[in-house]
Amino acid sequence: MTSISLQGTERQGSSKRGEDLLAKYGEFLRAFQEDEEADYRVVERVNSSAELEDGGAENDLGDLVVLDSSFNPPTKAHLNILLSSLLPSKDRKRSQHVNILLLLAIKNADKAALPASFDHRIAMMRLFAEEIKHRLSDLHDPPSTINIDIGLIKHARFLDKATTLQKAYPSLLGEIIFLTGFDTLIRILDPKYYGGTLHAMAPFFDSGRNRIKCNYRPPNAGIPTSSSSEEPWWRREQDEYLRRIREGEREVGEGCMRRWAERIEFVDGIDLPISSTEVRTAVRGGDDEVLRRMLPGEVKEWVIAQGLYRD
Repeated sequence: MTSISLQGTERQGSSKRGEDLLAKYGEFLRAFQEDEEADYRVVERVNSSAELEDGGAENDLGDLVVLDSSFNPPTKAHLNILLSSLLPSKDRKRSQHVNILLLLAIKNADKAALPASFDHRIAMMRLFAEEIKHRLSDLHDPPSTINIDIGLIKHARFLDKATTLQKAYPSLLGEIIFLTGFDTLIRILDPKYYGGTLHAMAPFFDSGRNRIKCNYRPPNAGIPTSSSSEEPWWRREQDEYLRRIREGEREVGEGCMRRWAERIEFVDGIDLPISSTEVRTAVRGGDDEVLRRMLPGEVKEWVIAQGLYRD
């Protein structure tokens, strides 16, 4: 599969290439929306010659690492979270065969997607996938094989997404690893989204196929919170959240079982903010320095060339 580039000598004809990509992904999106029986589809697979059938992936080895985001736009923080997840863990041996899924939910795709339309987001996900490929060489002892799927899903609820992906990747030999931030983890395990109790999450945690990797995040990413060598308060607070689950303090009443803590892992990410608002502000203000700091190169070029986020 050839790399899509909007830089250097490739800039010539980039407008036509952009139109072709938007037409291609727009057609795929409409077909997916109109298929009432489909709730998940793979738009494209990068770095693999594997054939796709019925929206799933054949002959998938190892783990499936899921980055579920609005990709509006994909940022360097997304990239760093993903690359951090591929590092070996002290608690678990990492598979040498990894499948990455960039997952975009289009639950309300019949309404206008703002500020960037879904076809633009898919195009940026494709460019982002290429950036992932290029950055894999930065990893120490990377997995021997990595496939990158760009997927669309019609579900908004985390549990529904997880159930759908289990069905979509039946030949997966490893685990499905969901990458989250701390705020997202809190929402996933908030009983108010499940009728007052978390019993509905039992199949997710007890199946032995799912795991959550949560990145430690300071309250204001990118801003030093302490010059002390002591563990910062926000990290202790996040560890305390997991401790309460591990020691069974949330079992009675909430139904958050202590054994589920074995399926939740906190990992150190790279301290960069994910701020779509900051990106849009930088575009409107023409702040190229901020855009270079926050966006992968080809995503930045796409945003500028397509005139995104100017309004």
